[in-house]
Amino acid sequence: MTENERKSLRTLISEREELAYRRLCKNPGYMKICERQSQTEEVIEEIYHKRFNQDELLIIRRHYEGETEKSSMEEDEVYFQGLRDCFQFILHLGILAD
Repeated sequence: MTENERKSLRTLISEREELAYRRLCKNPGYMKICERQSQTEEVIEEIYHKRFNQDELLIIRRHYEGETEKSSMEEDEVYFQGLRDCFQFILHLGILAD
């Protein structure tokens, strides 16, 4: 895949993610989870500050930020693969000309 193709796919994915996020924001179950996470985040921050010094907190935050970034990259690749598979399937069915 060329860099231009990858950029085009990233734009497409970004647009699709934005649409999905807007739908999620209308989902009461999702919003309830977000609210609960926000509340527990405050409690966790208090616990962290009582138990860890600033250097330890920085290490913990960097770890979890790295995990989040890694997960995001993995999800992007799964999405890319899904798009590739979809296009290959459509081509295989002859719906689109080569």
